[in-house]
Amino acid sequence: MKFQYDEYEAIIISLSYLFELEDIIFIKKFNNIFIFGSKNKKIFRELNTRKSVVRYLDKFIIVLPERYTTQNQLWQDFYQLFGNQYETLVNKKNNQECIELMLNIISFNTDRNCKILDFGCGSGLSLEIKHTGEIYGYELVDVMKNQAQNKGMIVYDSKEINNIPNDFFDAVFSSYVFHMGITNEDIERIIPKIKKGGLWVANFYKEINVNHVNKIFKDIGFITQKKLYGDERHGSIYVYRKQ
Repeated sequence: MKFQYDEYEAIIISLSYLFELEDIIFIKKFNNIFIFGSKNKKIFRELNTRKSVVRYLDKFIIVLPERYTTQNQLWQDFYQLFGNQYETLVNKKNNQECIELMLNIISFNTDRNCKILDFGCGSGLSLEIKHTGEIYGYELVDVMKNQAQNKGMIVYDSKEINNIPNDFFDAVFSSYVFHMGITNEDIERIIPKIKKGGLWVANFYKEINVNHVNKIFKDIGFITQKKLYGDERHGSIYVYRKQ
């Protein structure tokens, strides 16, 4: 399905049907998510007074579920639906700048020819960044995984990653991923694959879920360091080091 909702000021994504709002129009249901449209330019402000919401990719308003454990399902369904148009919806340059920042951090702390995992690689934008290391992908959404593979990236899902030997990766990075309610299990699945002393670099879009993810890494035993770059487009960047 192509994104053809230009008549609306905003597209609202929710895991529940929003009965209480008059200024929205129900469009369709896809898997677990409900899609609504609104021509009200102030709809974000109105929603924000009633629910936890985030403006996303300019056009979308995401109604975040209260339980962290259900956020991931919303995001997976979102990208199953809109993933084929990902590179036309996002600010591609901004995403690549963020990836380049993370790769520079990794380069400064590791060997030039290191093995790097792009956790949540999406459509494979990291392949377009010049870097001396070897980049692999990890992606759970089939629509996104297929795009990255078509570009030539080796991409693993939650089952295929088990075929990778332990202590394989020198570093991992996650660009615009951890706001999506990534589960403890997904992070813990990667930990054995990282060498001792290896890095996991991640940014936090609008600081969403930063405390939750930091606690995951702390409980695993990683050392956490925050990197402030003063660019609100990327949010804060954190570096986690395996002990």
